[in-house]
Amino acid sequence: MPNIMLNRVVLVSIVGLTISIIFSITLAQGMVGVLAVLWIWKSIDTKELAFKATPLDLPFLMFIAARILSILVSTDVRTSSVAFYTEVIFYVSFYLMTQLFDTADMQQLRLLIRSLLIAAAVASVIGMVKYASGVVPRASSTTAGYYTLGGYLCIVLTVALFLGTAKEFIPLRWIWMVSCVLLACGIIFTFDRLHWVGMAIVVLFVGVVKERRMLALFLVGGIALAILSPSVAARLDDLVHVFSRSSDRDVLWRGAFAIWDQHPILGFGPRTFREIFPFWDQVADKGIGSWHNDFLQIYMESGIVGLSSLLWLFASTFYVAVRTLRSSLLPESIRPLCAGLLCSVALMFLVGGVMDLLVGLLFR
Repeated sequence: MPNIMLNRVVLVSIVGLTISIIFSITLAQGMVGVLAVLWIWKSIDTKELAFKATPLDLPFLMFIAARILSILVSTDVRTSSVAFYTEVIFYVSFYLMTQLFDTADMQQLRLLIRSLLIAAAVASVIGMVKYASGVVPRASSTTAGYYTLGGYLCIVLTVALFLGTAKEFIPLRWIWMVSCVLLACGIIFTFDRLHWVGMAIVVLFVGVVKERRMLALFLVGGIALAILSPSVAARLDDLVHVFSRSSDRDVLWRGAFAIWDQHPILGFGPRTFREIFPFWDQVADKGIGSWHNDFLQIYMESGIVGLSSLLWLFASTFYVAVRTLRSSLLPESIRPLCAGLLCSVALMFLVGGVMDLLVGLLFR
């Protein structure tokens, strides 16, 4: 296969992975497999097996190693092994993306970002239609529940808000505004308080710094929804009284505190929540399947080794993003995108939603 054609197939596969991950995990896994084959093919075709190193390789490998070690000492090795076999597809995709995607190619970057925004907008509309038609009590994704959709849309909205003046990615201002509104509405109708707070923080920050008209639009729209929608008003009331209406989080965290010292080094193993949680008689939702906190989830599953590696990965990602954003060599056309990515990393760290999002995608 000629190099030009091979590169096009690689790009289409990367875009396919980006689009499919919120709609079909099976399809996303298939795209990862295709990318793996293409990487091998490209290496043979170019007669090079050179590995492009990134500053995130080592902390990411440490996190993977922590997950593997926690399986070996898991209280339920079989369940933890099945969980890891599913997770490993996403770990592999990270390295495939770093090897195959050329971030210096503006055309590739533009196509990827536009595909991501379109996929998120479509996912938001589908979620809202499902909610409006009574199929689900909250807007949810086709791969998992409302929490997954809310987390995904929060990440994409954070990036999108910084692209209002970046015509290289979104050429028309009204398209950008409609996209942001669609993403925000999707988040609102998930009725997830954590992502409401995350969205509010980002909108307020970006609005004050550079997009005051968008901030005004969001404020007016939010007030209108609170007045016109009893469900939104009720959920806002829950948010105001968050400590008295914590959705069993206080019980979950008390349960974690009761057993936190039993497996402090490598944890209880991935996906062992239902086996080890001690206070089932005190929770209203018997179908709950996680600790409802990213960092607590990792600690309970993979111990201090897993939590340390995750924090290292966060710190490394944040450091690389800040260093890139401050570089004088960074093209001005890319700067808004880098700022959006940096803010999305900060938001993920703040709300602690990375693992919950991953769990939601993987375990329906």
